[in-house]
Amino acid sequence: MSRGANVQAGNVLRELNAAYEYAIGTGKIDTDFSNPAVLVKNSLRKAKVKLSAKKGTKVLSDLELKKFLDWLPNCKLPDKAKQIFLLTLYTGCRTGEWCNAKWEDINFDKKTFHIKQTKSRTERYIQLTDYAINLLSSIKENCTTDYIFVSNYTGKPLSQKKLTEYTWCLRRDKQMLDIFHIGLLMIYVELFAQG
Repeated sequence: MSRGANVQAGNVLRELNAAYEYAIGTGKIDTDFSNPAVLVKNSLRKAKVKLSAKKGTKVLSDLELKKFLDWLPNCKLPDKAKQIFLLTLYTGCRTGEWCNAKWEDINFDKKTFHIKQTKSRTERYIQLTDYAINLLSSIKENCTTDYIFVSNYTGKPLSQKKLTEYTWCLRRDKQMLDIFHIGLLMIYVELFAQG
């Protein structure tokens, strides 16, 4: 365990899960197919086998961070996905928290993001940086929906599953950034996740 085998096994399992979910979502595999990665994950969870890194260990070096920020504007991700990843970077919130965010959760005067639904089921307020406020202000200028990030196709909040599909396509087309941490964290849709 100290050599990181469990963490690497978790990385492989998450990648397999993302690939199966993408294949099911795009119709390459029949929708009644049972994703074996989910079955394995559930079995390991019941056995209390930990497959993730310790809290707070997902950190990029300054060089990796610069590489990511140089890559993101010109990559083939849709603008909404880029904005979610930037807000995740600026705040340390989960991408799923931004996918579900409503404008009523943002207080521009106090510069806070009120997260009502969290993985730990505890509400919290996140202090927003000037970078985050500026980005949110520019998004709000062209947004007429209650949710900050809405799918153009469904009219519903953009889902984490969709973000996973976007990043999986980049990996498939060999257009994903070649930073190990970023590639894994984006495909798992937990870039700089807290907790």
